[in-house]
Amino acid sequence: MRDWLENAEAGSRIVYATGPVLGDHAAVRLITAWQQAGSVHLFQRRAERANCTDYCAEKRPVKVPAPAPSQRAGMGKASRADMARLSRHLRRLAALGRPCPSFSDLARTLDLPRGNRGRRRAQYLLDQLAREGRVLIERNGKEAQIVIPNARTGKGPKP
Repeated sequence: MRDWLENAEAGSRIVYATGPVLGDHAAVRLITAWQQAGSVHLFQRRAERANCTDYCAEKRPVKVPAPAPSQRAGMGKASRADMARLSRHLRRLAALGRPCPSFSDLARTLDLPRGNRGRRRAQYLLDQLAREGRVLIERNGKEAQIVIPNARTGKGPKP
C-alpha cells in the first residue's frame, strides 16, 4: 500500500479492506494515519458480496506548502521595530561621536535574549541596517566608528 500512495496519481482509488465490519488491522492503521496527514480521503461503498462493504481510499492532490510569512512578506513587524530602535540608538551614539557598541551591548540595549542568541540577533539587525544603507560601520583596528548617511543632503558614505 505504501507503493500505491507514492506512485498513484491524485484521484486514484484503492480498496484496502472488504467485509461486514472494519477490523483493527495494520492496513487500517496505516490508512488512518494517511487520512490524518491529509494524504487520502476515506469512503465506503457496497461490495458485490452480500452483506459486505468495500472500504476505500482516494489519494488527494499534493499541496505545496505556502512559504513562511517571514519569507513571503519580507521582514516581520518585530524585526522592523527592533531595527528602528537600533537605528535610533546608533544615531544617538554617532551624534555623540562614540564608537560602535559590542553586539552584547546592543542586545542589552534592545532587550534581546541574553547570551549568544541575543548577540546574533543584534548582529543580524545591524547587518540589515547596513544592507539598507541606513548605517555604515567603519572599522579602524580594534574600534569601529558608526557613520550615519544623511538621506536629505546625500552626504555621507555611499552604500
